[in-house]
Amino acid sequence: YFSDTPIEDIDASYIATVVDETSLTKTSRQLDVSMGSLMEMINVFAVFIFIILVYLLSKIIIERNASSISMIKILGYDTREIAKLYIVATTIVVIISMLISLPISRWIIEYLFDVMITQAMSGYLPLYFTYGIYGQMILYCMATYIIVAVIEYRKIGKLSLAEALKNDE
Repeated sequence: YFSDTPIEDIDASYIATVVDETSLTKTSRQLDVSMGSLMEMINVFAVFIFIILVYLLSKIIIERNASSISMIKILGYDTREIAKLYIVATTIVVIISMLISLPISRWIIEYLFDVMITQAMSGYLPLYFTYGIYGQMILYCMATYIIVAVIEYRKIGKLSLAEALKNDE
């Protein structure tokens, strides 16, 4: 039972535990001390995985279109115009994917947290997301994507014109 006042109409032997603001604050501090650094490590690891994933996908796009990019260079387009064709399209897909995946990720985390709370813990801890978390995730994703886009921009600039003359078969 949740109550703002002490429960006096039930025998004390039937009350398993009493959770008040002090005990909940103590538990949250303990979780912060024991798992706070772990969360930072998970953040760094997630950004690292995001960089690798976006880099590999961008690299595949550039490598598969290397002969087309070289042909466009032969026709007189400069690196900036070619980057608009390939990197801007990838940027749009990254932004749309990020905006779609954030609510889906939140839903999955909420579901897993509810399952974990009901099956593994005897207490109740609310799951709370601040709006600042979303801004932080978007900022991390866009900053890392800009780094990847700069790398791919350089790669487009280094593609040789002879690539268009190679036989793809």
